Amino acid sequence: MEKKAVHRFKWFWPWQDEKEESWLRALSQQGLHLKSASRWGIYAFSTGEPRDMLYLTAYSGPAERDEDGFVRPFELAGWEYVADSYWHYFRRPVQAGELPLTAISLDSKIKKYRGRLGYYIVAMALLVLIPEEITRRVATVASDLFQLICFLLFLLALFIIFKIRRRIQQLNYAEYRSKSPL
Repeated sequence: MEKKAVHRFKWFWPWQDEKEESWLRALSQQGLHLKSASRWGIYAFSTGEPRDMLYLTAYSGPAERDEDGFVRPFELAGWEYVADSYWHYFRRPVQAGELPLTAISLDSKIKKYRGRLGYYIVAMALLVLIPEEITRRVATVASDLFQLICFLLFLLALFIIFKIRRRIQQLNYAEYRSKSPL
């Protein structure tokens, strides 16, 4: 019997990876198991028996795109590689009596967020330079509208950068606390 594919749309902001992992776990408990994910919040699931599965999202920068080198350590630790969009998605069954997920180190999470931060900083720079160049050459109502849209996207990128920086600070503090002798 072929498993039916189900698609769901759910948007998660870049700093909400733990919320996304919890959502995927809840769906797996309902019998929807992740098959693929897109950058735009569209997830494909196969239907099956409900299982309690932990999900983990991990980021690899462009220099780490060698899937064997990046994915292999997760597989050796018992994680199944499921999908790749902007994140790599892994899952594994929950073990009886298992404590909450701490599978990825705080240092890895900080690295993950710093990688994302770089993309938004570049986007902000482009949102400043491109509209300026276009409106310098063409002064029309359309270029004014384009400038307004770019300004709004700039504000959104600034907000995202602020939230990611805040998340990095929280993780740095948690890492500091975990190493503190008290």
